Amino acid sequence: MENSHKFFANHDCRYYPCHEMEGELNCLFCYCPLYFLEECGGDYTYTKKGVKDCFGCLKIHEEQSWEFVQRRLMEEIRKTEEAYAAAHPEEKK
Repeated sequence: MENSHKFFANHDCRYYPCHEMEGELNCLFCYCPLYFLEECGGDYTYTKKGVKDCFGCLKIHEEQSWEFVQRRLMEEIRKTEEAYAAAHPEEKK
């Protein structure tokens, strides 16, 4: 399977399917690795108590979720590197 590192559906999970969506549900990111980002790129809301609620978001369960997550993480890494370089101009790579 060529893309087995990017997609799998855990039909044996007691919660499967955890979301209603068309097509097969990608379980690779059962818990979103982008949750910590204020602007993750997904479709989230906030509860009355201010907690990020991602239940309605299907981004990480779609077929292209691996590419989406990798792209967003790389964006955050670049931002962090740029912020560090700006704060420490005396350090050169």
